Amino acid sequence: MDVGILHKKISRITKSSEKWKLKQQDIFLKRISELLQEGFSLSDGLRFLQVMMVKEKNDIQKIINEMEAGNSFPTSLHLLGFSEQLIVQLQFSMIHGNFIETLQFCSEHISIKQIQIKQFQK
Repeated sequence: MDVGILHKKISRITKSSEKWKLKQQDIFLKRISELLQEGFSLSDGLRFLQVMMVKEKNDIQKIINEMEAGNSFPTSLHLLGFSEQLIVQLQFSMIHGNFIETLQFCSEHISIKQIQIKQFQK
């Protein structure tokens, strides 16, 4: 998929009134990657996360709704404030392979970013 087309698709999606904090993004990506690793489908994994992440249940439903409307999983993450860089990485990995590994890498990257922010604030 052309990056320009992906950017237009992402821009068309209405943003959520509440963006997820980095910690929420990290936990979400880590858990969905673990569920996919264990054999869950993406759809079943998201539904399972609605039970595990009660506070984020409605936001996860928004992702499911976006996917049912024809948007990709990575594009749907834009609703929750995930970075465009992360979305593009996930989009490419869905097309070219290594999706689960990319989810794990993105989670680790967010963890490192959180640590750096804490160190910078001291």
